[in-house]
Amino acid sequence: MKNLKKLREKAKLTQEELAKIVHTTNQSISNWELLKFMPDLDQLITLADYFNVTIDYLVGYEIKEKIVIEKDKINELTSQEKTQIILRILEIIERG
Repeated sequence: MKNLKKLREKAKLTQEELAKIVHTTNQSISNWELLKFMPDLDQLITLADYFNVTIDYLVGYEIKEKIVIEKDKINELTSQEKTQIILRILEIIERG
């Protein structure tokens, strides 16, 4: 998990201390920080709650591109603009 070590160190916790919080071993914490293994969902939730971050942040997932359209603005768009937005969304989906 890309951000676990940074969060742990910022909180001034040892791997052993964090392991007790998550009910696992310090070896598991080490493996997670080294990206050898991933915690299960319950452990991810516990970690995210403890550090007050999202699971996305915890594992290092970043949204590549975000398209935001306010609901009340949709009706102001032309058909061509709506088509361009749909094509852009499909392009993003295809790239994964």
